[in-house]
Amino acid sequence: TSIRRAAPSLGEHSEEILREAQALAETLGDQRRLLRITADIMAYSYLVGDHMSAIESGERPYDDQELEYPPLSIPLIVGPALIGDGIDDYIEAFEWEMIAFDLAIVLLLALALPGDQRRVLGALGVYTVGIVALSGIVLADSIIDQAPLALARFDLVPALLVLAAVLARDRGRSAGWSALLATGAAVKAFPLLLFPALLRGERHRRRVAVAAAIPLLVALAAVVAWGDH
Repeated sequence: TSIRRAAPSLGEHSEEILREAQALAETLGDQRRLLRITADIMAYSYLVGDHMSAIESGERPYDDQELEYPPLSIPLIVGPALIGDGIDDYIEAFEWEMIAFDLAIVLLLALALPGDQRRVLGALGVYTVGIVALSGIVLADSIIDQAPLALARFDLVPALLVLAAVLARDRGRSAGWSALLATGAAVKAFPLLLFPALLRGERHRRRVAVAAAIPLLVALAAVVAWGDH
């Protein structure tokens, strides 16, 4: 809040200071503060209309910031900004977005995991322990005004897609698991590492290749369409 109030009075140096605060939060690994500062930067850019118009028209240069994640992560990051007007609204919407994916994982484990009830309950228990461990309650001091790590990042999205891919592979759905895993890789790259393991014993490799290409081509088309925007 103090950064937001101070930014307008700092004039043309506001964005530079916010960028320095963003770099510091990244260095400290403070995900909650990083999310807030990123939202502050977005709000600052929105408020300084003439500056943004000058950038869009090419009259004023700016520093490009490379996106750390693949193209299909953009809707997940930008989507919450469409709900509400302020930074706090963005953070709350992002956290609710992650809660929705969290619940989707729970439902997928409960309804799609093969095996008896004991196995399903065991899987749900392991997942719950993992989420709690990442919440800052077990492994670190809990801070009441900070969201759990699982809700401050969008790792639950590729986790859901990986889980769905593994379950589809278990049921022999070659195109399904491949498309799901490739979609996960288009959100965050690490699902690509699972392709060799899931390809073992796969008899329909051509089908796998075609299915994997579809979401990757969609991601490529998004890059071409959005360009520098």
